[in-house]
Formats: sequence, C-alpha cells, structure tokens
Amino acid sequence: MTGRAVLQACNLADRLLTPPEETVASVSDTPVDGQRDLYHQVEARVVSDFERLLDVVSTVAPGTLQNTAPSPTPSRLPASTIEEVSDQQDKLNAEQLLVVKSCQAAALHAADTALLTPWSSHQLNVAARRLLKQLCAAMPTAVAAPPQTGSPQPDEQNLIAAIMPAVLPLLSPALIFEGTYSSIQGKPKNAGPDAFTRRLAGRQLAFLLRQLDYRHLSGLLPSALPYVLDIVKDPSPSVQCYGLHALHHIATASTPSEESSLSAEALAADLRPHQRQLTAAAQEMLVGCDDAAWQVAAPTSCTIICALGTGTGHAAYHNVVKELLRQAETQCYKQGRRLIWLQAVKPIFKASSCGCFAFVPKEA
Repeated sequence: MTGRAVLQACNLADRLLTPPEETVASVSDTPVDGQRDLYHQVEARVVSDFERLLDVVSTVAPGTLQNTAPSPTPSRLPASTIEEVSDQQDKLNAEQLLVVKSCQAAALHAADTALLTPWSSHQLNVAARRLLKQLCAAMPTAVAAPPQTGSPQPDEQNLIAAIMPAVLPLLSPALIFEGTYSSIQGKPKNAGPDAFTRRLAGRQLAFLLRQLDYRHLSGLLPSALPYVLDIVKDPSPSVQCYGLHALHHIATASTPSEESSLSAEALAADLRPHQRQLTAAAQEMLVGCDDAAWQVAAPTSCTIICALGTGTGHAAYHNVVKELLRQAETQCYKQGRRLIWLQAVKPIFKASSCGCFAFVPKEA
C-alpha cells in the first residue's frame, strides 16, 4: 500500500470522526420531510466513506500492530496542545496510525445499547462493525486469540487492548474542559473543546472500554481510569453519561472462565490502588446530579463502593450512603428519580445485610 493511499485513508478516517454538528443542530428548524431527506443524504455519504475506508484497511499487512509500543500515559490529562498529539502520532508508522484512527471511527458509530448516539444509524452500525472485523487482521497472529465459547468476538478485544495506549493520548485534547481557564493571549475564559467535541471523544472511549472483559481491562486501568474520571466530572450531563457508563462497566467487569467470587476479589484488588479517586468520584457524581445523568450516576456510585470491597465500616461507604439518603430526601417528589434510587441502592442493602419490605396490610 502506497504512502499516498494511507494518507488519504487517514484523512477519510478523520472525516468520519467529525459528524456534521451543524446538521444535528439545525434539523429542528427544518420541516420533517426536509429533515428526513437531509439525514438520508448525510447517512449515505458516511456509509460510502466507511466502504472506501474498508477497502483500504483490507490491504493492511497482518501484524501491523506488532511493533506498537505502549507509550506511558500520565496519571492526569495533559494539556491540549498540538505538539503533544503530533508527538504521539510520530511514534506510529503510517499504517499503525491508520488502524488507530479507523478504530476510533468505528467506535464513534458502532451501536451500543447504553450509549446515546444520535449521529449514527443501523446502516452505520453495520459498516462500523465490518470495519472492526477487518481491522482484526492487523493483529499479529501470536496475539490474536482464537474464538472462545461464551466470549463474543475475542479478536476485537485484543485489537482494542492493543490500540488503547495510542488512542488515549489522541483523545485527551478533546476531553479537557478548562472551566476556570483565565484569559491568556486573547483566549476566551472557557478555552477548550466545546460540549459536542467532548461528547464525541467521550463516546469513543466509553465504547472501546465497554467492549473489553476483565482480562483486558485489568491491564488498562492505570492508564484509562484517569481519563474516565475526568469525563465523569465534565459539566455537561450528556458528556458525563459516557464516563458513567464506562465506569459502571469497569466496576462490574468479570472473567467468564472464573468463579464469580474469585472474579470479585480480583476486580477489587485491581481497583484498590485507585480507591481514593473512585470513592471521591462515587460521592461527587451524586451531588447536584442532573436528571439526565441520574439514571446512570446512582447505580454507578453504588456499584463502585460495593466493587471496592471496603466493607460497610469504611468512611467512603458511609459518605456515599449519606449522600444517597440526602438525595432520596430532597428529590423524593420526582417519581423517576425515586424509582432509579430504589433499583440502584440494592447492592448497598445487600452488602449491609439489609432488605426492603413492601407494606403488607394487617388483613393479609
């Protein structure tokens, strides 16, 4: 494959990573028929881009990712500078960069029942899944695992685990929100990417992590978890939800081949080095939580505390329970939040050896 073809394919992947925001924002002002026509036009163009990218990716030599060296990821998000992203891209050869960007494009459009994706459709999901399947050929034979019963698409998991060290630094500039950024060199106070850009990056990261089981997640936690926690702290509820879904998946991941008790102990051991950050996030995500994020924040907070295995006597456990009770008291007039609260608190009651009982009339 020529260098020019790879460059064109990378540009094509970059275009797939930027859905037309102006179309999403302006369709509400368009008549229904015009909106439908405009949507189908955009959908047909994006599907065509996927097909062209798939043709190029099919020529990538097997084992392209074999020499991809995982670069060390900082414990916090770096500054969003073009130089840092360029340095990360320079560490990859042209074909490796094409594989990474193609995976990002597939992660942005592939369907996930928990992740809201208004810019995608069934046809785009099919095209994205085909692209992921083709990208598995770029994995070295020694790394690509054979299909296993009960473990869906293990090749894709190996692919995602291999590219994550390269994907994280590329996503970091789009995930930073500088809410207290002072005006320097003419930059506005709230410098940084807008909510839509952060939403696209958060969706990619959440999708990639949610495709991995415990065996692949355990090695990625030290590098990926700081990015997820920063998404959870985003001021936009639509961006927060992506981080919350990813965090909930991390806290509930288990190995299918192991006993459930052993999986829980292994997961708690991997999460324990990050206990301080996780317990703080479990409490903070409940404080002032927007209604749009509450349906994910409440179960995620309870699941994190239980997954850490700290026990009911730990201070973090009491802080989360205290905040849950405060939310139940102050938001009790909202039926939707009450129902979500009752479902989310079940692991807490189970860990405390408590139970909820329905009111039974005396006549019964």
